[in-house]
Parts: sequence; C-alpha cells; structure tokens
Amino acid sequence: MAKQKAIAQIYGDWEESYNKVPKLLQALQSYFLGTICELWVVPYYDGHLLVHDLAQGGNSNILPISFAIVEFESTESWLFFITNLRRHVTPQEGLLVISDRSQAIKAALNADDSGWHPPRAFHAYCIRHMAANFITHFKSTEGKQYLINATYSPRKGGYEWYMDALRGLSPGMVNWAGHFNPEIWLQHYDSGWRFGHMTTNLSKCINAVFKGIRYLPISSIVRITYERLQKLFVTKGREAQSQLAAGNRFSQRLMAAIEKNREGIPNMRVTHCDRQASALHYPCRHALARCAVASIEWAPYVHPVYRQEDVFKVYEMEFSPTPDESLGSEWDGTLLRPNPLMCKKATKRPVSSKFWNDMDEVERQEKQCGLCMQVDHTRKGCPNKSTNDA
Repeated sequence: MAKQKAIAQIYGDWEESYNKVPKLLQALQSYFLGTICELWVVPYYDGHLLVHDLAQGGNSNILPISFAIVEFESTESWLFFITNLRRHVTPQEGLLVISDRSQAIKAALNADDSGWHPPRAFHAYCIRHMAANFITHFKSTEGKQYLINATYSPRKGGYEWYMDALRGLSPGMVNWAGHFNPEIWLQHYDSGWRFGHMTTNLSKCINAVFKGIRYLPISSIVRITYERLQKLFVTKGREAQSQLAAGNRFSQRLMAAIEKNREGIPNMRVTHCDRQASALHYPCRHALARCAVASIEWAPYVHPVYRQEDVFKVYEMEFSPTPDESLGSEWDGTLLRPNPLMCKKATKRPVSSKFWNDMDEVERQEKQCGLCMQVDHTRKGCPNKSTNDA
C-alpha cells in the first residue's frame, strides 16, 4: 500500500489518469505536427498494452514506432491497429510483416479492408516464435536446433540436409514443419523481403521502452513512452551521425558481414555462383571473390538501406519535449474509467519488471557435475573426486 500511495503522489491517481489521456493525446497532436492519435472508447477498458509496429534499420537496430492500448488482443483490436498503421504510418508498397503465429493477427491481415495483401505487403513468421512452439510440442532441444538451421539455410540443399536429420529424430517433427507454407518461414524461399531478418525480438524491444513503467497510471505510461522513445532516437541518431563523420559509407552490420564473407577468398576459385545474394541484398563470398578477380568494386551491389546516410535518416526526426496536458483543449467526449472487476490485487512484491514470454523460459537441462562433467550426479557426490578434496 505504501508503494501505491507513493506512486499516486508522484504520478497521480490511477482512475483519474484515464481522463488525462485524451487531453495528453490532443496536446501531442496540436504541438507535434504529424502525430496521429486515434481514441476508440469501449464500455469497459481492461488495460492491455499492444505493441505491434517494430522497424529495423540497415544496422539491425530494432525500435518501436507505433503503439496501441486496447481492451484485449483479438482480431477486432488487431484490425483496428493495423488498419490505422497502414493508413497513417506505413502507406508505402512492398512491406513485410514478421509476426508470431497468432490467429488474430493472421485474420486481421487477411481482412478485406486491412490493406496488407500482396503485392502491397507480405507476411512471414518469426523463427524464434516457431522454435518456441516447436519445443512446446516435442521437447527436443536437438530437433529445435535442426529446425532453426533448416530455416536459416540459404540453399535448398542445406535445408534438405537438416530436415533429413530432423526426420531421423522423429518423422512427426518434419510433418509439423510441413504444415506451413515454405515462403512464410524458410530463408531460401525468401524473395528478398526479409533482408535477412528472421525474428522480431519483440520482448527485448518492449523491455527497452516499457521496463519499470507498466505499474504506473495510464497517462504516465503514455508520457514516459514518448520520453523514452525521444531518448532512444537521440542516442541512435548521434551514433549514426558519428559514423558519418568518421567517413563510413556503410553500416557496421554490413561491414561485419562483408569482412566475414571475405575470409578464405584468396583460396577460392569461383566459376559459377547460384547463392541467393539478392535475399540479403549484399554480395556473398563467391560474388566478392569474382569482384576481386575482375577488379570490380562491390559497393554498387549493396542495397541503399545499408548506407550510413540512410541509417541516419531513420533517426533524424526531432522529438520536442512532452507538452503539458493542461495546454490541450478540454475533453468533451465520453469519460473513461477502468473496469474495477479487472483490477489486479497485489499480494506480494513483483519478482520482475520485465515482460516475459515463452521464448524467455530456460529449457530444462540435466544437472551436470562440476568436476567430471557427467550428468548422473553432482559435485558433492562425485565418485571421481580425489581423496584430497574430501
């Protein structure tokens, strides 16, 4: 109770904070041109935070750019979010949506008026989520690794090798994976939409922005979310600007990949290259070898998204200080209040302020002796322990 009273004194009352949100959103739209806020009022609000739109730049930085607070995750709430996302934030063509296997997301994307149909947009699964679903069904760490290796394989031959290894463990594992369309989860079927991004890292991104604030009043969550995004953009923008000032043409992620692909080039003799360099949009090691032999510059074969100036453009937008909600006009719409039946009763101090999901669970492993590294016993009862250690 003392903690709740202290939070209320600093951030305001929980119930009163609901009616501060409309004024805060109006102030954001009035003072920051281009800000889009949609308020959809329901009879009772449960208070579920839904984060969907994550962007990845040419340096593989992941950042959230759109948020929604909805009653609960459903097809209706996802359709509300992705429709407004398409209308206000991402109207461009040729986008790829990477998500988990949620049926609500799938139904919302397939809706007639969603705006996320091919060829305007494409859908693929996050491989970490697929691996988490796999381990739930089969409890096989070895099979999970075979599945991941098959997914990341850039060639059909590599994919088939790992699937044969998976079939050796259990044919049911291969049958489970065969239920999915290959283009939605396999890299060698990718037509270049993924740019090598196979996962979403959603929890990591959520924790970077929302860690430590989910127990605050809702108006404070909105305000602090904006302030933390402001800090994130400033930090990443300065990093990209420093790279430009140092004369770096391409992102650090690309240069690391190019240096790795250059390993062993002096010992290579390439006569033909059928690797899917286009899937990653930069030259593979065989293409680099051919460029070296022909004295051709490899830089023109790199997609512009990896150029340092394009990375900087992601963060060049300025974030002004958060306005005072009192500067906004009075809210004359429906008054908001939380559902008292959905209030969570605190029984003890929260163990963690992170957002956890099934991918964060540590897979069970057999205990191993710290002396002889066998799995049948522990260090205390090790039969191989010397008498001097007794």
